[in-house]
Order: sequence, then structure tokens, then C-alpha cells
Amino acid sequence: MGGYWSDWGIYQTPACFAADLTTDGTFNSVNYAFFKLNEDGTIDLFDPWSDEQIDTRWNYQNLEEYWGNLLGLRKMQALSEIDGHRVNTAFSIGGWQNDSPGIDPKFSKVASTPDGREKFADAAIEKCRKYGFDRIDIDWEYPSASDAENYALLLETLRNKLNENEDTKNITISLAVPAGHQKELIDWKRVSKVVDHVNMMTYDMSGTWDALTGHQCPIERSGIGDLTFNMRDCIEFYKTQGFRNVQLKLGVPMYFRTFAGVPNINNGEYQSHKGPGSGDAGPGFKFLSTVWAEAEAGQYVWYWDEKSKASWAYNPQNQEYATGCSPQALSEIRDFAKEQGIEVFSWEARGDITSNWLASRILNGEDYTPGYDD
Repeated sequence: MGGYWSDWGIYQTPACFAADLTTDGTFNSVNYAFFKLNEDGTIDLFDPWSDEQIDTRWNYQNLEEYWGNLLGLRKMQALSEIDGHRVNTAFSIGGWQNDSPGIDPKFSKVASTPDGREKFADAAIEKCRKYGFDRIDIDWEYPSASDAENYALLLETLRNKLNENEDTKNITISLAVPAGHQKELIDWKRVSKVVDHVNMMTYDMSGTWDALTGHQCPIERSGIGDLTFNMRDCIEFYKTQGFRNVQLKLGVPMYFRTFAGVPNINNGEYQSHKGPGSGDAGPGFKFLSTVWAEAEAGQYVWYWDEKSKASWAYNPQNQEYATGCSPQALSEIRDFAKEQGIEVFSWEARGDITSNWLASRILNGEDYTPGYDD
């Protein structure tokens, strides 16, 4: 399986470093999030302190040009190889904060001119060479219909540039792609010919922006709300657009969305709410490991929706609802992905770190049946 790793993990409690990633073969690929795209097409570090300055207390082959999480990623990769596991690493460019539709659409500006596309491709290749990445992951998450032509041109420019040099022709390209209706705006049949795989963002399909509680990562249609917001429909869409199974990766959240003030009716499912609930990484956002620990301690009760094949947790005392993946849900998603012939990836891996990577191991094939899972 694959996983994203964010550079802001050093600021959480406990602090998380890329060097802490497991080297036991659970992950075969890791995307480092994020690198910053500038309006002129150049690419910079988002957080130089986290990325290449903080002391990892580990020196890889006398490499002293940079430290930080980027060196930690090299450590993880090197130790994995010692254990007999090859981990493909990528750097992810963009993300929601760097490229917000209607607010600061940097990708749209860069891709709109030949000069911008050339500068972007050159900058991405330079970063690959400097930091030793195997892949370029582009997180232009929500291009509009007016961006469709330039979206394809940007990717084609990058692929052509990579093919020009012997040392870069084997570098691959991946994309973060939407699971919602935005996915219908792009010429994917054209794009599928130049990218190696896409990471389908099949999470956040429900949240406190909706009137009712729901499921953020259901496998099947729920029968309520937008029926297309589910994993099966998302996969089927991209398959019709020319993507082969090997090019598709199914996204799994390592976090929960929490809702406050949810009445104890139907154990909180499809009920009204009063906005974001409690969180350990901001209001309404809890790491998977946090919710699992709280459920084991009796603060939440697990529930399962057989129709949508999705789990949720509910606390009737404080009327808090949490949508995300229980151990049962992860097992179901793992088996579903295997049935579809595709791999999974997690956003983001650090949400599982204090669970000793249990969620990731379940997705990777480990059986786990806790007594508290309903």
C-alpha cells in the first residue's frame, strides 16, 4: 500500500517524523506532502525548518546538504532496503492550501502558458534530482472545466521533459484526483496516457458542511444524499476513462470527521448536528488512532451500515458522531480493493502511528477482529 506523509507532523503531540515510518514492508510507496508551487512555475519547500533543517540525528552516506524530514525519508527508504523492501518515494506538489479554487489557483495560472508549463517541469525535475525521489505527485486537486486542456498540456510537458534525459526517463508521475463531481471536468482518456497512476481521494465524502451526518468513505451507495459519493462509483468512473487497474489507487482516511450535538436517534446516523465536534488536530478532526483508543476505552461505540458498507462511532453521552474507518471497515475496504484489482493508499499515514501501524497493517492484509467492533 501507499501513504502520504505530511511535513507538519513535527508540530503535533507527540511529534511525528518521516524517519519514524515503519520499515517492515507495510508501505511500498510514500508521498511527501507538500512542496509549494509558485505563480511563476517554480517550486519551493513549504516549511524549510521541517523539510530540511530540523535535526534528525541521522546522517545518510555522509549527506550533509540537508537534514530534516526529507533526510528522514531517505533513512526510512534505506532501512527498508536493508530489510528487503523497496519503497518508492514521491514529493507532492500543491495541495488544498497551496492551490485553492477561486482563491489562489496557482496551478491554473502556471498551466495556462507554455512558459509556465516549461518552468514547472524543469523545477519538478530539479527537485527529483536533488532529493532522490522516484516520482512526482501532482496535487492539483480540483481543476475546473476551463483548465481541462491546460491540465493535460502540463502533464504532457512534464512527461516529455522527463523522457529527454537518461537519468529522469524512469521517473514516474502520479496525481491526486477527485472522487466527487469535479472528476467529470477533465479529459482523463488523454491524461491516462501520460501518468503512471492516480490517487483517488475517496474520503471527505461527508462532513460538517452537510446538513446531516453521513459516511465520509462508504464503499457502496448509501441511499441518502449524493448517491455517487462512494468508492465503487469512483473506481468505475475512472475505469471508463481509460485507466487500467494498475493505475488506480483507492484512498483511505487515517482520520475521523466528528460532529457535535447529534441526537441519539439511529445511533446518530443521518441526523442533524451542530457543527464540528472535538478534535486533536483542529475542531472536528481526530486521528484514527485517537478514535480507536477512545472506542476501546468505552467513549465511543462502533456501528456498521451494511447497505453503504461504512462504519461510524457514536458517543450517546456527549452526542458526538464520528465518521471514519473502524477495523471492520478497513478489512472490508481491503477486500473490496483486492476484488477490484487495485491498491490502496492512506491520507495520511501519521494518523496511524500511535496505533503501531495497526490500521495500515490491516489494509496490507493482517487479520484483526477486536471485541468492541460492532
